Amino acid sequence: MSEKEATEAATPAAAVEKKAWTNEDLISLIQAVKFSNKEASQRQVHTEITTVMSKTSSFEFLSDITLNDVKKVWKKALTQKKASSEAKDVLPSTGGILKFYTVGDGSVKTLAEQYTNKAAAALVATEEKEEEEEMKHYVHVFLNVPADKSGTKPHQALINFQKKSKGKGKKASDGKEIVKIQSAGVIPGMEDVKNPMLLYNQSRTARTFIHPDENGEDDEGYDKIKALIEEAGKSGVVTGGGLKAYFYAKISKRPGEQDVISIDVKELAPAQAW
Repeated sequence: MSEKEATEAATPAAAVEKKAWTNEDLISLIQAVKFSNKEASQRQVHTEITTVMSKTSSFEFLSDITLNDVKKVWKKALTQKKASSEAKDVLPSTGGILKFYTVGDGSVKTLAEQYTNKAAAALVATEEKEEEEEMKHYVHVFLNVPADKSGTKPHQALINFQKKSKGKGKKASDGKEIVKIQSAGVIPGMEDVKNPMLLYNQSRTARTFIHPDENGEDDEGYDKIKALIEEAGKSGVVTGGGLKAYFYAKISKRPGEQDVISIDVKELAPAQAW
């Protein structure tokens, strides 16, 4: 028996058996799990790969991955982030989140891609549902509408909430700023007349008049704002000059078009000195 044959005979079969996965495969799996749960620890990632991903048909061999295998490539998995145009094309509404995660090609990497896309789809669905619920608490009107003009209501598709507002007014959380809305004083005998309400922020960089619907058929938003002002508003400095209240609002900038301000009617903002 030659020296080579003697060495191979003395080596356990498991030691010379080629792994069914590569380090790059494992990196893709780790990145996929971390995309789904950014707080996942090494042990949690290992458990997800060996007990969940391994149940996929033809990927049972992933159950053989050890925690030590994960630890060996962990740092590289968290720092090696390449663009993935395929994933971005599948879920463009993720705003490019997926482009930071490598999915590559090949069987294991395809599994990682599918896992990532599923997590991204769930994330998008959650964000869209939250945005839909949030929209129900806002009344949308155009900015720079004069007092003598009843402007049309902006379509919801024109609304573009930004996480960080760049307006100059006093900011609240989530990109909101505080605006003041003033209702006109009530003239005896004309209590049912709906007059325009003036809106502006502290710096006067956002200003508009809120009108009732021209046909009186879609005054729900106007009525919500008016009711909040009448319920908790304060009188102005002019006697009989109507009430005022402060609201949270978000501005949707539309270059070349009329900007839109969205007024939160879920709750009033704290009273301000201005």
